[in-house]
Amino acid sequence: SSVFQVLADSVRGYWESAGRVVCTFFMRFYSGYLGEQLFNIFNTVMFAVLVFLIGSFCIPKRSRSSIAGWTTIFMFLYVLSTGEDELYYWGAGAGTYIVSAIMTMIYLLIFKKLSASNVNGLLQVFLILLGFILAFQNEGFAFPLSVATLLYLAYHRHTLGKTLIFFSFAFMLGSVMNVCSPSTLARSASANGVFTGMSLLKAIFLRAYWVLPSLRLAYLTIILFFTGLAVNRRKTL
Repeated sequence: SSVFQVLADSVRGYWESAGRVVCTFFMRFYSGYLGEQLFNIFNTVMFAVLVFLIGSFCIPKRSRSSIAGWTTIFMFLYVLSTGEDELYYWGAGAGTYIVSAIMTMIYLLIFKKLSASNVNGLLQVFLILLGFILAFQNEGFAFPLSVATLLYLAYHRHTLGKTLIFFSFAFMLGSVMNVCSPSTLARSASANGVFTGMSLLKAIFLRAYWVLPSLRLAYLTIILFFTGLAVNRRKTL
């Protein structure tokens, strides 16, 4: 099948398999379009992109020529991949976790940039659309990040640029649509056997009640990020 067919099937998967449309595209692209050798090459490139994005976010500019920071990031990601499920080495795992991590880092880098500046015109429209698309990743990444974003916007509401606000709300809207996709709710219903005959709103609240407490590491990471961002912003005022 062509790449366009894979894309069309992935969008259709919003109603049939999962709300994480972008991850679904990469999973199907890896398994149905690339062979094993091309997948290994492509996945290596994606891993390198992830290392670069994390380094760009975490390592100060003056230290990026040092190998120490990059090695630390590489080893951290490598350790995550050495578990029983070999997280990055199979199509579904790479298409879900590496892609979601890349999308999350792109969101954080843009958020950080827009916290210090503002844009207008076509670039603003592009960033709003991009923010919406970036939410259609693993909902375990996207939804907690949306909650943290909302809290940050509420706390800093008097000092935010309009592009950052539009970009953030586009991401939050996308994450809600991701978590509440018909396929995701149906999958939860079949797994838990309790949503049958229940109203959509009640099903959403029950799903959040079960899922959100299990995302402690994601919450901690996000809280640390926004705390650091707030401290840095106050230092520059």
